[in-house]
Amino acid sequence: MLLNKNSEPAERARGCVFSERFVNAADVVENGGSITGTPVINQGATLDGTGDKITYLTQYGVKSIVFQIKLDSTTEDILKLSSSHSIAASGGTLTATGLSSPTYYIGGSATQTIGTSWVWVAISTATAFNADDIQLGYISGYGGFEIKNLKFFTAELTAQEKLDYSNGGGFWNYQNEADLNVPGDLANHDATNGKALNVGRNGNDGTISGAVKSTIYPGYNLDGNNDYIQVALSGSQTSFSSSAWFRKGADDGTESLFQMYQSDNSTDAIRVHLYSGTWRINHDSGGTTINTSVPVNYGGLYHMVATVDSSNICNLFVNGELVYTSVALTIPSYGTKFTFGRDSLSILATVWGMEVWEDKVLTPMQIADLYLRELRQINQL
Repeated sequence: MLLNKNSEPAERARGCVFSERFVNAADVVENGGSITGTPVINQGATLDGTGDKITYLTQYGVKSIVFQIKLDSTTEDILKLSSSHSIAASGGTLTATGLSSPTYYIGGSATQTIGTSWVWVAISTATAFNADDIQLGYISGYGGFEIKNLKFFTAELTAQEKLDYSNGGGFWNYQNEADLNVPGDLANHDATNGKALNVGRNGNDGTISGAVKSTIYPGYNLDGNNDYIQVALSGSQTSFSSSAWFRKGADDGTESLFQMYQSDNSTDAIRVHLYSGTWRINHDSGGTTINTSVPVNYGGLYHMVATVDSSNICNLFVNGELVYTSVALTIPSYGTKFTFGRDSLSILATVWGMEVWEDKVLTPMQIADLYLRELRQINQL
């Protein structure tokens, strides 16, 4: 099997159990494929619609299927999955037969309409099934098409993840969209002007207050006493994502890691903080506290991501894994001020790899990618 060769670490973390790139016939066979007919396999596969097909081994617990395809016509048999599950096009409409309430994204849209140009397709269902009779290019008859990628996931991909795939097959551009991105090695640290220099899209640097560059670990030391790094946002955001690595010192009471302010830039909109070693979420002008029951071990290394969507649902991810989902929070407004740490409730920790995205809710796959990508960088520092 060539799963590691044909997929990204984040895809595997998200439940990708099979991936085919059709590099050549030898790779297809090594990946568990059995070739019938004479399909052309060279950085993609061309099936002639009259006798070509590729069969694969059983994939268990499938919930999502992604592929890149160019149909010969708008009516083609594409992929048999089991005796009761298949994917075919008929008159320009793609149908995943047997899947329970499937959702479709094709060419960047939530649609079942498909033509004869190259497109990425992402289909998912909440109900897992076993693909125990996989035949690419044959269902009840043969289908003619070119295909370059085929992936099976045991997770139901989110709508945004399916949209990302259908828009061009990936999820990697998110880091280029960050409004603040302070690399972990602090190569752009500006000690003279007290700035954490941004390599993100809008040029807003982080302003350092009290925090000092660590001489032991990468990042900035926040001493728990009014230390923070601030970045300016637009104030018009309706959602956001924030990310940081941290190595926690001893318990220092109530300690804020992420802080988004209201329009007055002094009142809490939402704060993600530690209290006696457990993560909490403050909202509703600081008047409501949610105890997540998610602990932190002192001295440990953690990657923390908080996302808040336009419905004010907050998700917390630790080391690439979703650990908490909130109810809808009360957030009266958003301001232009965002801080890592806080002027009165700063965290006692070393913090680095700070990133903020306004009006972007990172997907679970992007968060897994962010964690795994930066973990490799940390191991090299």
